[in-house]
Amino acid sequence: MSKSNLGQIIKPYEQMENMQKMLLEQQKEMLDKIDKSYDELENMKQNLQFDRLSDMIEKLQEDMDLLKQELQV
Repeated sequence: MSKSNLGQIIKPYEQMENMQKMLLEQQKEMLDKIDKSYDELENMKQNLQFDRLSDMIEKLQEDMDLLKQELQV
């Protein structure tokens, strides 16, 4: 096989490898974005639960205050 024939085979192969590398990098970036989005969602979920919990605690505190007032009367 002559050198030029070998070059004609190798060059497309190298281009294909480069395309695969580029696609893998793009996939990794997308997966990283998805992971980050999941982390943000989880954080939002925890904050929402915290808000609900603090609301419940506040309501409980109000109920306890009312009970104390009723007991003092």
